[in-house]
Amino acid sequence: MLRDVLERIGKDYLAAKDESFKSHPLARFIRKDGPEEVGRVIAEQNLISKGGCGVSGQWAYVPWIGLFDPAITLAEGVERVSNCLQHGGQGFGQTHKLKSLTL
Repeated sequence: MLRDVLERIGKDYLAAKDESFKSHPLARFIRKDGPEEVGRVIAEQNLISKGGCGVSGQWAYVPWIGLFDPAITLAEGVERVSNCLQHGGQGFGQTHKLKSLTL
């Protein structure tokens, strides 16, 4: 269930970051098994789930699982593109002196 996925990541992530990223079972869970379980939970919603927890062999500051609507994400002729700056990044805001945005 979704709760189990979130609890495992929340409980184990900080300790896992002190271990090697390569072939780590929690990294696999966040990238593959967790999103697959989330996908089963939301199957009726026609959403795609993907997850990540690192780049270039290093743990990300925060793990993520995203839900994407294929009608938007995979659409041809999209007129607008949204991007998430600092997606799992560390220190980007301080380096680039970004101001916070409240929606």
